[in-house]
Amino acid sequence: MPSSHNQPPNGDGVYNLAAGLLAKDATWVPVLYLVLILPALVSNLFSLERPDYFLFIISLRLVLSLSVVFFVSSRWLRNLSVIKPSWEIHAFLLTLTCGILVWLPPIMCTTVLTLSVSLDLSVQTIALFLLIPATIMLLRYYFFFIPGALNVASIRQSMHMARSYTKLHRWLPLKALTAPFALECLAISLVQIPAPDGRSFWVNWLVIFCSGIFWLLSCYNGLAFGLQFMEDSTWREHHLDPYRQGRLETIAARGQSWLATLLKPSNGIKVLLVAVLVGLANMTSLINTPPSVTLQVESLTIRRNMVAISLAVADPQHHFRGFNPYYLRLAGEKGEEVAAFPKKVLLGGNPLPPSSLLPSDTDEPVHLKVFFETNRNKESLKDLEDLYLWYLASRILRL
Repeated sequence: MPSSHNQPPNGDGVYNLAAGLLAKDATWVPVLYLVLILPALVSNLFSLERPDYFLFIISLRLVLSLSVVFFVSSRWLRNLSVIKPSWEIHAFLLTLTCGILVWLPPIMCTTVLTLSVSLDLSVQTIALFLLIPATIMLLRYYFFFIPGALNVASIRQSMHMARSYTKLHRWLPLKALTAPFALECLAISLVQIPAPDGRSFWVNWLVIFCSGIFWLLSCYNGLAFGLQFMEDSTWREHHLDPYRQGRLETIAARGQSWLATLLKPSNGIKVLLVAVLVGLANMTSLINTPPSVTLQVESLTIRRNMVAISLAVADPQHHFRGFNPYYLRLAGEKGEEVAAFPKKVLLGGNPLPPSSLLPSDTDEPVHLKVFFETNRNKESLKDLEDLYLWYLASRILRL
């Protein structure tokens, strides 16, 4: 057997290989994509954005995403195998376990950091601190799905094989993840332009539709890197196609050149820069756009430096989509801050967590009680003649 058949092809063709894998799986891609966006669909359809379902939705999305990764990688490695091994449930469970260990910590830290402006600063600081080691672990063991697809026996062996990739090629995970991440960010930023705050029904659905781009593209990009940079001894040990280079080049030839170009990290960085610019424009629009709701003050109470405001909030057109009462603040007519975002919000007498949305199944006004901690004492507050309720950078009404 000629030794050249056992050598991996040139690394520059890995993106052609990823595009080729996608092209060969064209009939599966719509089904896989539907699985990837299913948690977001379920969450939106059944209004599961409340904190009670927060961990459930995150876990469901991660499990389904890892299931797609396992299906794609194990199916391709089985096709490349000479002996055609059978599907093993322990291989799936191994991939799921390793994937949760690798992906869940950075996902949770990122979610906490982006959840709400009203989260306690100490919680966000801890999340930021933990994000660093979590990201390092993700990048070290990113190729955990290759051992699972090869039916490796244990978590220890799986992690050892995954680490072997990044020991020799430190930046492979970033090369695999950059373009998929950038493309999803750009797609979501673009569809959010008409309504960055999420008040539009159709914009919300388009965002959900775009939410599977990262996992789908990173799955095939990662698999391409896993095949391209697999150690030759591992390739032979697991009885993969002896004509390695020719087989991978044949698959790569099926790929679309425009997609291969798009998957390169250099282009991913350019796309990410555009996504950041569009995202900043959306953020500016969000900050400066008045909310869709109408607010009516029912009562105002001052105690020491605390202000409690009872509000009747109505939004018959958009049903409170995109409105977050934790974005309310107290300031003067020109914006001089008196109180930052609320310390607490009550909905019908019950605490409303920062991540919760107001009920969208009613056209009737809802009643909120919003508590602010001000930078002034009771006497100073009573003497104020220009105290206004603001929503981010928009002045709403005079108190």
